[in-house]
Amino acid sequence: MKLRSHRGSAMLQLLLSTVLSLLVGAMLLMFVRIHMVSRQLAMDQHSSEMTAWRPMHRLADNLRKAYPFDVTNNACISAASINSITIYDDSSGTTSRYWLDSTQSPPVLNRTRGTQTLMLANGLNSLTYTYYLATGNTVAQGACWVTTTNPNAPTTAELSRIVAVGITITTTVAGTSRTFTTAVRLRNGSRAISGQ
Repeated sequence: MKLRSHRGSAMLQLLLSTVLSLLVGAMLLMFVRIHMVSRQLAMDQHSSEMTAWRPMHRLADNLRKAYPFDVTNNACISAASINSITIYDDSSGTTSRYWLDSTQSPPVLNRTRGTQTLMLANGLNSLTYTYYLATGNTVAQGACWVTTTNPNAPTTAELSRIVAVGITITTTVAGTSRTFTTAVRLRNGSRAISGQ
């Protein structure tokens, strides 16, 4: 009788320890899976941010160097639209066009200087330029800039008076979308009026 009771107890202990081991193992597997999924999400977010940040930084840097070639009007921009901008590079009137080629999948950010086109970045969903005119106010007085009549497509008359350009880039990597926005003050914009 004691032998049967002892065997039953051992069998019950073995059964309980097996069930508990399976539960602990399943929990560990779930934790590993959760960790791997969260790590992948973080990597995708980082990749998407880098895909947007690099062209944003490069584009802003180049726009900052736009040369006020048009001496009469002090214009830095030769042509402008929602996803294409052409700036003057130097005193001889050389221009560079920064534009989104949406015929490719995914769209590509290109720079065209003369007859040469260079791809600056790929993997962009969208690129939007917003154009600003100086209000004449100092920073202490209020808004220094106001958008052109159509914020993304200035008129010919407004083109020479543009002092800043807003850039918005959106990217998606593995389902993670990121949007970066910055504003660049051009060389023809007074620091006193246009802020720092």
